[in-house]
Amino acid sequence: VAVRHASVRSVWFINSLRGAVAPAAAVAVADLSSVQHGFWVVLGTLSVLRTNAASTGSTAMRALGGTAIGFVIGGALLLAIGSASTALWVMLPIAVFVAAYAPGTTPFAVGQAAFTVTVAILFNLLAPVGWKVGVLRIEDVAIGCAVSVVVGSFFWPRSRSPRPRSAAHRP
Repeated sequence: VAVRHASVRSVWFINSLRGAVAPAAAVAVADLSSVQHGFWVVLGTLSVLRTNAASTGSTAMRALGGTAIGFVIGGALLLAIGSASTALWVMLPIAVFVAAYAPGTTPFAVGQAAFTVTVAILFNLLAPVGWKVGVLRIEDVAIGCAVSVVVGSFFWPRSRSPRPRSAAHRP
C-alpha cells in the first residue's frame, strides 16, 4: 500500500507532505519571529490547514474572525470581572464547556471564539495580564493562518491541475 502511494502524484503523498511541511514551517516562523507564544502559531497552522488552498484560506478567515470575536468577548469579560481569582474560577468551567461543546455543533468561528475566551481566562488565572493576552493570541493565530495559506498555495498552485491524481487510480 505504501509503495502505491510513494509517488509525487499521489493524493496521499501530497497531503502527507503538506501536513509535514506546514507545522515545520510554523515552528521555523515562530522561532525566527520571536513571538511570545510560538505554540499558538503552530496550533493556528494546524487548525486551519485543509486539503486544498481554497478551503485553507476560507478556514483561516473564519479562524481569525472567531479569534477576534473571542478577544472582544474575553476582553469585555476580563474588564467586567477584573483579576478577581474567584470570579475567574467561576467562569472557567463555563468557558471550557462552551469551548468543548462548540466544535462540531456550531460553526468553526464560534469554536475559535470560545477557545479564545477560555485561553484569556486561563492565562489570567496564571498571571493576571487582562485583555492583552488576547492581542498576542490574535497575532500568533494570524501568523499561523498565514503559514497554512502559504503552504496550501505552494502545494496547490492555481496553474496546476486542481487535484493531483492518486497513484492507485493511474491507468
